Amino acid sequence: MNRGCGELIQVKDLKIKTINQIVSTLSNFITSLKFEVEDSQLKSWKDCIKYLKRTFWGTNEYDEIYVLFEYCLPLTSYRRPDVILLFNNLVLVLEFKRKNVVLEIDKSQLRGYLNQLRNYHQFSHDNKLDIQGALVVTGSSVKKIYNENGIDIIEGDMLRSFLDRIKKSEPNKLEPMELAEVKKWINSEYMPLLSIMLATRKMFLRGEIPQIKNIEQSNIQDIQNFILEEIQTNENKKRIFFLTGVPGAGKTLVLLNLLYELNNSICKSKPIEALFTSGNAPLVSVLTYILSGDKETLDGEAFIKNISDIKANYDKAKNLPQKLKSSYQTILFDESQRAWDLDHMSKYHYKVSEPELLLRLQNKAYQDHGSTNMVCSYGEGQSIYFGEESGFELWAEVLKKDDYLDWQVYFPKELEHYFKGRKGNNYIVDEKLFMEKSIRGNFIDINPFINAILDVDLEGGKKAFENIISSGFDIKISGNFDKVKEYLEQYRSQSSDKFYGLVCSSSSSSKATLKHFIPTCTKILTSKDNKNIGKWYVKDCCNLTEAVSEFGCQGLELNIPIVIFGGDYLIKEGKWLINPTAGVKNYKNKDEILKNIYRVLLSRGRKGLILFIPNECSDLNETYEFFKNLGIEELK
Repeated sequence: MNRGCGELIQVKDLKIKTINQIVSTLSNFITSLKFEVEDSQLKSWKDCIKYLKRTFWGTNEYDEIYVLFEYCLPLTSYRRPDVILLFNNLVLVLEFKRKNVVLEIDKSQLRGYLNQLRNYHQFSHDNKLDIQGALVVTGSSVKKIYNENGIDIIEGDMLRSFLDRIKKSEPNKLEPMELAEVKKWINSEYMPLLSIMLATRKMFLRGEIPQIKNIEQSNIQDIQNFILEEIQTNENKKRIFFLTGVPGAGKTLVLLNLLYELNNSICKSKPIEALFTSGNAPLVSVLTYILSGDKETLDGEAFIKNISDIKANYDKAKNLPQKLKSSYQTILFDESQRAWDLDHMSKYHYKVSEPELLLRLQNKAYQDHGSTNMVCSYGEGQSIYFGEESGFELWAEVLKKDDYLDWQVYFPKELEHYFKGRKGNNYIVDEKLFMEKSIRGNFIDINPFINAILDVDLEGGKKAFENIISSGFDIKISGNFDKVKEYLEQYRSQSSDKFYGLVCSSSSSSKATLKHFIPTCTKILTSKDNKNIGKWYVKDCCNLTEAVSEFGCQGLELNIPIVIFGGDYLIKEGKWLINPTAGVKNYKNKDEILKNIYRVLLSRGRKGLILFIPNECSDLNETYEFFKNLGIEELK
């Protein structure tokens, strides 16, 4: 078994080995990755191996060619093309389909594999290897080769003909690759090329991503200059920075700009020094979707990763970092309040909390690079999921352990009390790391208004409402969704603004109840729908056919979110209460989590906010009246 792939074998040995021998090797490899091998996978392997044996039987023309089965694309949670044939000047990716038709999803899957290799595989780039691919449809009764939407498709036993066609047009292309070069190819690092990073800067720093505010409009530059200067001083150190502040202050934007600066300005000789990661999968989905330009290209995926992809570099059994293909000198961890505690991590068979796992990985990066850095944005009052309920204490307790006392910790004064009792003086307190000014709503800070709402503070809420309304932030309320639609149609025709959408608590309504309130809306996008959320923000949000839950909107923005109150959290006798009939998850502290959920929902707007509190829900009457008494205009 070769590190990074299930089987590495020459064609001449493929013809001799039995199908069961190869399948056994592949099964052991997949099991070592902590995945189960299902019957459908075994059938697919057998079908693929039989096909390859038929293809190369009766000729020794391709005997010296190396075949890779189940090669793992690094930092992709073990995405694996079925077969790769390595030639001296060509890498041929084959995806086998045990059926007789080709679907769009099949073509998208292959495009993804090809773009990963074309854009990020360092050895292929340095040696100018041609990356090609084909879908092999083994169940087809016909034999033909054709191209559809840029993808070569081989139906029936036509792979030999496909190879012969390439050889006829370019005779030198199919020469064998030497074993030493094959090993270098398998173990190559994965890095985005500099041109991709330059394109990314244009996208997320010039206002072309609508969810993220333009960097030139706040003191963000001062903050990141401070962090960059510290990173460049006394390089042989371990550092961790905690950046906190009010919701909408631009913490994500700081990390995205640091991503560019670290990968380009400081270390131009090394194109990748930093990786942006987050436990907020919808945020990662939106960033990679936009950076991909609405194509199957994966420009964002090499340096913007979900935290689960980072955790794949950790060996659960040995409780230590694996031997990595690429370690990153700097990790930029956005929304670090989403980090899981030990109890929740143990459900996935980890023996450490998520903060400690990351610190262990970066200790390994320190050995590789001679220094390492972590920059963590942290949002107080925004923990909304299982395993996040420990708060900042989770990070502080890990950093108090003897194993991590050599880490220099940077934080604002607001976090200083958490580090009392930490041995030594290996920390720096700096107020630049607290961002007190929101830039989300055109620099209109709606946080005092939201805090008054969640405290059921009528007088404080009235004062805060008057301030934000006079500054230009628009808030409306309605119990009739037809009135909401009428308003949005007028707003859209007048402003051409299509960046509005439905947001609601994941426990607020069943689909049937939601459809009763809003006939056009048939689905709530939650954490299970992360792959679709990027498209929702960029294309579909204003259709009002889907709503995003707190898990789909945390860290992201809409110009006008329509916040649906579905009955899980309501005001009774002057206090917020959890409706006992609502399907609220079994959190350790339900009251605090529900409060945080609605803090997230109410703080998504850049230009305004619409509160939809259905008339049909009599339980919400007091909630409606509270908002109305704040002075919010009703849609009639």
